[in-house]
Amino acid sequence: MPFISVRVSHSPLLVLSGRALPARRIRAAAGRISALANAVESTGLSQPRAVVFDLGKVLLDFDFCKSSARLAAACQASPQTRPEVLLELFGHAPAGTATGLLDAWAGVSLVEQLERGQLSGREFYQAVTSASGLQVDFPTFAELYADIFTEVPPMIAQQQLLLRAGVPCYLMSNCSGLHIDDVRRRYPFFNTFTGLILSYEVRSFKPDPEIYAAAEHLAQMSGPDLLFIDDREENAAAAAQRGWQAIHHSSPAATLHRLRQLGLPTVDL
Repeated sequence: MPFISVRVSHSPLLVLSGRALPARRIRAAAGRISALANAVESTGLSQPRAVVFDLGKVLLDFDFCKSSARLAAACQASPQTRPEVLLELFGHAPAGTATGLLDAWAGVSLVEQLERGQLSGREFYQAVTSASGLQVDFPTFAELYADIFTEVPPMIAQQQLLLRAGVPCYLMSNCSGLHIDDVRRRYPFFNTFTGLILSYEVRSFKPDPEIYAAAEHLAQMSGPDLLFIDDREENAAAAAQRGWQAIHHSSPAATLHRLRQLGLPTVDL
C-alpha cells in the first residue's frame, strides 16, 4: 500500500510515503481507511495503539516431540534414553502416560521451571540428564533441545506489516533463554519487535498478573490501548481481565479477521 502508517479514528489520517500519488489512488486508499474506521465504530471496538504477540503457536509453531527424539538419538548411553521419558520431564507427555518422573518437583515440569527463571540453562540440563540418564554434552543438548520451531508465515507477515504501519509490536512469551537464543539466530523477524517481555527474565509466567504488568510498564500503555494475541484461552482471558483487548488465537484467518474488525491493516491470505 502507498502509505507508511494508518491511524483509524473519527478523522482517518493517511500518511504518504513522500512521493506524489495519482488522485485516484489516494481516494481509493482513503476509502479503504474510512471503511476500516466505520467497521470499528459499528462494532463498538476501539483501535489498539500497540499489539502484544505470543510466540509459540502464534508466530512459530513448536513440537517437543522433535527435540525429544533428536536428544534420545544423540544419547551416548546404552540403552539410549527413550523420547517418552524426556517428553514427560518436559511436561509434554501424552495424556494418561505419566509415570511419576516429576513427583520430585511436585509435578511441575522442568520446562516450566526453566521458563519461570527458577532454573538456569545448565541447571535444567543437569536435572534432565540426571532424571533421564541422557548422556550428551551441554552444547549438543542446548542445540537439540532448542530446535522445536517452524514458522507460521501469515502471522509473521502480519507482525511485519503492523510494524511498517507504525504500530508498536511487543512479544510476551513463556519461554527460556535456550529457546530465545536459538530463535534470535534462526528467525530474523524476532529482532524487529518494539520490545520483549520474556518469562524467564521477568520471572513470571502467563497467566500470572506480574508478566502483564511488566508488559504495561515496558509499553507505557494499559487497558484497551493494548491488544494481546495468544493461543491459550486462559492467557487471553487474563489480559482481558486487565482491560486489554484480547484475541484467543485459533487460526491465522480468524485472527486476521478480528484485526480487521479493530481497524488494523492486515495481510492477505
